[in-house]
Amino acid sequence: MWDQVAAIKWVSENIANFGGDNSKVCIFGESAGGYSVGLHTIIHENRGRIHRAISESGAVYSPRAVAEQSQTVARRAAKMFNCSTRSTKDIVECLRTVLDNDLLKVQGCRQCAQQSIR
Repeated sequence: MWDQVAAIKWVSENIANFGGDNSKVCIFGESAGGYSVGLHTIIHENRGRIHRAISESGAVYSPRAVAEQSQTVARRAAKMFNCSTRSTKDIVECLRTVLDNDLLKVQGCRQCAQQSIR
């Protein structure tokens, strides 16, 4: 993903040199590339660099892209960011304040995967 973020940045900064318009950048992906497209639309570093996105057969919000134990994962993330876990509403409200890049780190947290949070 991060090599693609760098490529999107480069395109945004250099597209005018090739006759393009950096206010009309469109990304496209198919299958796994479709997942990437969806993720790129929510990554903070891409803000203002992507203006259109086409995802063919690979939506980031499909059931395959969502954790089977989503409530458990959300609780683990909440604990990582010192959020209240009293209610789903508390968790959601707190996690919405977390920077996207920090939130994406939860996915690779080995310590989190080994914790038993109830």
